[in-house]
Amino acid sequence: MGSFNRKNNLIQNYSLIAIDIICLLVSYGLAFWIRYRGTEQMEQVDYVFCLLIILFAVLYSFLLDWNHFIFKRGYFSELIAIIKYTISLAIAFGFGVFIMRQGENFSRLVFGMFSVFTVVFTYIAHIGFKKYLFLFYKKSSNSEKVLLVTTEEYIEKL
Repeated sequence: MGSFNRKNNLIQNYSLIAIDIICLLVSYGLAFWIRYRGTEQMEQVDYVFCLLIILFAVLYSFLLDWNHFIFKRGYFSELIAIIKYTISLAIAFGFGVFIMRQGENFSRLVFGMFSVFTVVFTYIAHIGFKKYLFLFYKKSSNSEKVLLVTTEEYIEKL
């Protein structure tokens, strides 16, 4: 049973990392599209920025394991965790842009919209994924079922 739980946790963590990366890509693409009215003006440096964001996100997820307690977090706690995640990515990304000396080539408007879109899309995706996993585990044959036997006087307390 222990290996089954480890396998489920591994699948859950990798799924959340994939969801986070998809949200980051959609956020970056949408922010760039809104700013420049399309993606025709994307240059090689913009793709490097996108890869840099993904690199930071994967490192953050693996090193800090911030999605470990996703089921224990409520809606507000989830939002706070995603805001912390986005701020950390923004700081790391800003540092990367500074180190590469590409600050003049990167639009601050894209950066701001990207951060806001990341919070919104990641929050929606995490809540949806949590609801999906709750339904999956609830109907799964591997879920633990408990039979509780009690008397009438203790029913209300349960």
